[in-house]
Amino acid sequence: MIYNFGKTTSSHMPVLMEFINRFHPKTVIEFGAGAFSTDVFVKNCKSVFSIETHAQWSAFIQRRFVKNNNFILKCIDVGMVLHYVDNILTKYDLAFVDTQNKIRVSLIQASERFADTIICHDTQVPFLKNVIVKGYKRIMFTKAPFPYKNHTRPYTTLWTKREDVFNHFSTIDEMYLYQTYKFPYGIVK
Repeated sequence: MIYNFGKTTSSHMPVLMEFINRFHPKTVIEFGAGAFSTDVFVKNCKSVFSIETHAQWSAFIQRRFVKNNNFILKCIDVGMVLHYVDNILTKYDLAFVDTQNKIRVSLIQASERFADTIICHDTQVPFLKNVIVKGYKRIMFTKAPFPYKNHTRPYTTLWTKREDVFNHFSTIDEMYLYQTYKFPYGIVK
């Protein structure tokens, strides 16, 4: 199978890469394994746990990262993901959410139990624009320089309890991120 990846599908990467380069997370839980995000996490973090809901995509990702000892992938039916998440006891430095829309809000809110920082891709849709995570401060990144075909711009949102993370991202020029971390972010085979 050949997958077509473009700038809009990777619009969250400048935010993720800045977080990784600045704060050096060791552990990441990822809801929705990604062509770009998983690659960057595997290369830069000690432990990456990805939960994927699409079996075919999961098989593609598994083949791609099978040799990486720091990567665990679990394919779970979308109807069971929230039940599985309720039983997560491990703490993570980052929770990244980029999975099916119908469970995103619940996953963002559930992530507060096990991660001090949460980042979500494609938060421009109305039901994700105003998600509140109790005890977290929120920053929305809305200026991705490459819109979707319908002319909307992809948003990426960061929620954090960490003052250092909030202070850094609230003072950074968003366009700096897109100029510093340019597409393509890696080669997808």
